[in-house]
This record gives sequence, structure tokens and C-alpha cells, in this order.
Amino acid sequence: MYRAINKEAKRIDAFEKVTGRARFAADLNFTGQLYAQTVYSKFPHARIITIDTEEAQLLPGVVEIITAADVPGSNVMFGRFPVLAAQEVKYIGDGVAVVAAESRAIATEAAKLVRVKYEELPAVLSVEEALAANAPRVHEDAEGNLIEHAYHLLRVGDVEEGFARS
Repeated sequence: MYRAINKEAKRIDAFEKVTGRARFAADLNFTGQLYAQTVYSKFPHARIITIDTEEAQLLPGVVEIITAADVPGSNVMFGRFPVLAAQEVKYIGDGVAVVAAESRAIATEAAKLVRVKYEELPAVLSVEEALAANAPRVHEDAEGNLIEHAYHLLRVGDVEEGFARS
């Protein structure tokens, strides 16, 4: 049986990385390539009133700006997490729009021109607040602010026996 625990393992890409020869996704360029920049929420919890992309759309080089309304299907990545926030943002950095443009600089500038009007809502800013009985719900349809699937039972036992049984 092959064992890697407590053994030195060489990274097959280490030499290329330390010498600067490694290629990353950001190093690749294609004809007609577009650059994307997400517009992020500045509030920990807020209702989205309007998203105005008009000024950003007028910037030369902007190809498209999408919001949750443009996402096909259910707009859900997994569980309760949307691709882009539709009615509410749940945390600072929640994506509300994405700009696609002909250059990174244009995408970045256009994202700054997207105007989002928010109505701030009560936010949960610490674990202690989240666990309080009267805490605002991050997800209204949830029983509380704990992530149900995040619990994992850890057992302490004989590691060698565990490997033998696996």
C-alpha cells in the first residue's frame, strides 16, 4: 500500500514556479478574449433597490454587463448561494453584477460606474451575534444562522487500524 503521510513529496511544478517559467491561467491570451470584473456589495446585509448599468454600458470597450436577472436557470451555485445577488446581499463582497470588456482596465473602470442603490438591513457581524436567539437571520428560510451541513464528527482512534480498514 502506498503511503504519503509523514513523507517528503516533491512538487512536480516547483522548478517551473521558482524560475518564473510556469504558466498560469492569467498568462494565457486568446484572440477576442474578454475580461470580467465583478461588482461587489459594500454592505454586510442590504436589499438591492436598483442596479443602474447605463453609464458603464456607454464606456467604449464594454461588451456586456449582467445581473442576477440575466443568469439563466435558477441563479444558484449550490444550496442557498446565488451566482449573483438578486434581491438581497448577505455579506460584504457579495457579487451583484459582472462586467465583460475588451481589457482588464476597461472592465475595472466600468465596474466602478455601475450604480447600485441599497437599503441597509440589520447585519450579523460576529459569531456571538449570529448565535443569539434574536439575531437577524442571514437566510430567512433557515432555522438559524448555523450552516447545517458544516458539522463533521471527528473521532480519535488508532490511525494504523484506520489505514488497514480503509
